[in-house]
Amino acid sequence: MDKEFMEVSEAAEQIKKTVDAKIEGLKEGLSKETQDNLDTIKSELIKEVTDKVTEAQKDSSASKDDLEALKKELKETNKSIEDMANKAMENKAGINAVAKKFAEAYKKAEDGNEDNVAKERGYNSVIKMESTDVMSVDTVDAGTFPDGGSTGIIPSNYRALRAQYVEVEETRPYSPIMDVIDLMPLTADQLIMITDRIVGDFEITPECVEKPVVKFNMDEEVVSAEALSAIWFTTLKLRKFFSAILNRFENKLRELLDEKIPNHVLKFVSDNAVAFTPATGLATAIPNATYFDVIASVVGTLKKAGHKPNGVALSPVAYTKMITAKNANQSYQLANGQSIVIVGDKIKYGGQLLDAIEDPMLEDDEFIVGDFNHVKVAVDSELFYLHTDGRVDGNAQVTTGLIKNIRTHELAKFVAVGIGDKSAIVKDTFANSLTLIGLSYDG
Repeated sequence: MDKEFMEVSEAAEQIKKTVDAKIEGLKEGLSKETQDNLDTIKSELIKEVTDKVTEAQKDSSASKDDLEALKKELKETNKSIEDMANKAMENKAGINAVAKKFAEAYKKAEDGNEDNVAKERGYNSVIKMESTDVMSVDTVDAGTFPDGGSTGIIPSNYRALRAQYVEVEETRPYSPIMDVIDLMPLTADQLIMITDRIVGDFEITPECVEKPVVKFNMDEEVVSAEALSAIWFTTLKLRKFFSAILNRFENKLRELLDEKIPNHVLKFVSDNAVAFTPATGLATAIPNATYFDVIASVVGTLKKAGHKPNGVALSPVAYTKMITAKNANQSYQLANGQSIVIVGDKIKYGGQLLDAIEDPMLEDDEFIVGDFNHVKVAVDSELFYLHTDGRVDGNAQVTTGLIKNIRTHELAKFVAVGIGDKSAIVKDTFANSLTLIGLSYDG
């Protein structure tokens, strides 16, 4: 990339020549102090340009596009300096006149008595000058500034070049369900879950009594790996001159894909979980039931069926209503007679701690309780980035595609999600569940 480095160096040298010529032209007829200030400005501008070129030459990772962008930036800077210097030259005579009037008024005040000094130094009595001789960053209109307003001298492109840019991260909600499920690498196009089952059981058999027969059976659940993917389109000009913006966009898409995987898992679990049906003995058995009572009843029902529930997922709204519920005396409940309480990010059910997950992707009144070890998620370690010239979205017009310099891009990752035993996962609403176990209590 010697040619690109040479072009960058030539652009930098042109800036140095422009700065030197314009500054020297401005210095003529100005005070020694003003000339010294202009020399400082010249040194700082030349140093900044030199440092940028030196940094680019040292950066071994700099691409051809990076050098092209730097060359373009230097050329724009050179033009901005020329424009600013020309404006200053146009106002030079007025600036010198204002400086001379100030000096004369100051000397006159110093030679007079104290009253004259106070008068001549007064805000409105020192001199009379044209307001448009005042240089400002932006042009101030006559309604704000006396007479005709002030004269703005900073070009918009130069001001943008000197601006401070700060990136602000976009906030997007996503499910934390990956913290409790069984996560594994994806190595095939299908995920087959095998559940071993024994039909029959052992029994006490007196002598000469027929023994029970037991048999072995295997249940299988098969899910296919599918790609989470998205496509976008770009033009040649966008890729040529704004490659840095596109790189930022692609990085954001990678983050979005990582966030989409848990949301996809949550949706699969929500769609395949079973509704809450209380175990015999729990239906309409709890007076003044609360959200805590719902969780306890679901856990008890699952345990009665032989499952081992290990987690509770609920929306932040339902979680907040649960921990702020008050009794008739306006005291916080926070527990169900100490049989179920919140301990940090756990919900204590008797002697067992269940993971408590606040999931913003759940609806306000929804919850999921179950043995999340039955949720199997396999994620491919490879992230696919693909692109092709031309659109592939089925547009039948021949004027789209490569003839218009349109490129199609894709990001994709393969994921497989399955549940070994769907009866181990319960999803429902608190409103519905409260009516199943007892009288509803608005927590």
